[in-house]
Amino acid sequence: MNDKPSPDHKRPDRGDSRKQQGVGSEIKLLSRHTSVYGLSNVLNRIVSFVLLPLYTRYLSPADYGVMDLLYFTTAFIGIVLEVGINTALSRFYFDSDDPKEQNKVVTTAYYGFGFGSTAIILVLIGFSKLITGMIFDGTEYTDLMVLALAGLGLDMYIKVSFTYLRVRMRSFTLMMVSVSRLIMQLSMNIFFIVSLDMGVKGILLSTVLSNIVLVLFLLPYVLRETGLRFSKEKFKEMFFFGLPLIPSNFMAYIVNVSDRYFVNAFSGLTLTGLYTLGYRFGILVNEFFASPFGQVWIPRRYEMYKRGDSERVFGKIFTYFSTLLFFGGLGISIATKDLIKIMADESFWDAHFVVPIITLSYVISSFQMHFNIGIMIHKKTKYILYINIVTAIMNLALNYVLIKNYDMFGAAYATLISFTAKVILVYIVSNRLVKISIEWGRFIKAGLLAVIMFFPINMIETGYLAVNFVVKIIACFGYPLILYLIGFFEPGELRKGWELVRPFLAKFIPMFREKKPGN
Repeated sequence: MNDKPSPDHKRPDRGDSRKQQGVGSEIKLLSRHTSVYGLSNVLNRIVSFVLLPLYTRYLSPADYGVMDLLYFTTAFIGIVLEVGINTALSRFYFDSDDPKEQNKVVTTAYYGFGFGSTAIILVLIGFSKLITGMIFDGTEYTDLMVLALAGLGLDMYIKVSFTYLRVRMRSFTLMMVSVSRLIMQLSMNIFFIVSLDMGVKGILLSTVLSNIVLVLFLLPYVLRETGLRFSKEKFKEMFFFGLPLIPSNFMAYIVNVSDRYFVNAFSGLTLTGLYTLGYRFGILVNEFFASPFGQVWIPRRYEMYKRGDSERVFGKIFTYFSTLLFFGGLGISIATKDLIKIMADESFWDAHFVVPIITLSYVISSFQMHFNIGIMIHKKTKYILYINIVTAIMNLALNYVLIKNYDMFGAAYATLISFTAKVILVYIVSNRLVKISIEWGRFIKAGLLAVIMFFPINMIETGYLAVNFVVKIIACFGYPLILYLIGFFEPGELRKGWELVRPFLAKFIPMFREKKPGN
């Protein structure tokens, strides 16, 4: 784990040489690091699916209910404690080209937000019996609440460390740490649940222990490079930058989770379970594509903004990014129907109906990381708060009306409408602060083609689930071919794309390796 920032990320001499970099070099840089983050996410998701039968055997539905309540409680507390620190760290890190000032931002985040959140967590642990009584109407789960809070407190330091690795473009180190964390948690989960029959307590305990190991590794690793200096001025700036993000993130949280409560209230636990399973597949487009890209792009875009041609580069990158998401979303929407039938009991099969809607919702939602650049550059996070308040109120109203009448389909469409409205508002507001360049013609072509292709491919039926799955996936690869036939690609783009993909293919397929002179 000794990867260094790429040459593109070296701090000294950021002048004219940076301005000479083209879209191709940025795409190559983003693709390399995104693929690493994507691999980590894929491994996490694969392991989760493989171990699902194990957990359902050793944990009861009541255990899952307890886990959900603990998760939502600590997630809410985490929104308050985090104070948008990861967004603030990414933003303020690139305010200066001086490595000393950049390092000071990191250590200030550790001291100001890490130690502050630890103090609050300790206070909350002291009141854990009271908190547990309010949530569970009893105190029998107090020890579980203590473990959940302890894991949350440690996770704050890990989040700051992960953000530092992202801004330094150390994707390989971050992936190795994430995979190591996954292996530790899974190993301890199996030991505590299967061998010791500890149930939910075993899962929480494994989280705390793995977080302790990560903190003991990451803090010395990062602080050895950044030093130990604290800046009161930077802390105040970062705090007030992130402060509006607390209610903002809480409102966004409502949009993401409130539909489950409405489905349960209006339609019962069975449809709630179907919707939750469908949602779990629909969000894969975010976990496999958007999230890995965002881990590289969100800190990188601040540095790129300093370049004279950033508007053009941003526009090109958005075109490629959105096209990739439409392609990935098409594949996930098409494959899920047969995949659910292969993996799950027949009683869960209807979950596939909401997957395309949820997938499209998260494709659209991912556009925010491109559209909000003006808000973040000018540090106008209050606008994010206003937008999230509006969309949260809209989402609650839509959930009530649509779910009451259309069950889980109403929930899916409420999510799609809310996410679309939020992206439109972010675009309008942010575009007034920093001009957002969108290649609308190409964007519309890519999106419409994915929607049009979905319906005939989804109707393919051979009589065999595995064959259906393979044939549909192969049919999805007609997407880039049709884009080529309708003139989507500009001159030279395919050649540059091949130059980007060929080195990766050459690692696994000999025929793509360049022949040395004389051979």
